[in-house]
Amino acid sequence: MVDDGDIPPGGQPPLPSSQTWYPPRQMRWLPAAAVVIAVLAAAMAVWHLVSSEKDTGERVVNVVVYVLMAVTFAGMAWSHRESSATADSEGLSTRIGRVSETYPWQDIVEIRPSIARGTRHTMLVLVLADDHRTIDLPVTEEHLGELRGWHAAELGRG
Repeated sequence: MVDDGDIPPGGQPPLPSSQTWYPPRQMRWLPAAAVVIAVLAAAMAVWHLVSSEKDTGERVVNVVVYVLMAVTFAGMAWSHRESSATADSEGLSTRIGRVSETYPWQDIVEIRPSIARGTRHTMLVLVLADDHRTIDLPVTEEHLGELRGWHAAELGRG
């Protein structure tokens, strides 16, 4: 907690050296569901391998499809588990799985909710200055104020 004596005259407490956000707790079921589907698909691939005596084209196709499903869903679970957004003085970094990318604050025009709004959790996007491309962030609308605060503070420093 920040002591009131640490708040500068502008009224905003100082930012930490960095801050990291993760996908919301309400979406933590997604990796678990993906793992269950991956295990079921792998089990079906094994079952198709051992259940048929004849080596038919259909059997090979089924095994390949189930193996691809297992790998895809396992990858989805892992990448969702390894997703985050980190703000620091350099910019806003996103990490999804093993892929990490940093967007300097001066290259970001705005941070806003994605268009898809409703009863579900609305994810955030950032808009880049050069081509107005939107980048999906792995965090929800509840962190919008914090991210906009980082953006304003870092642009004010630069």
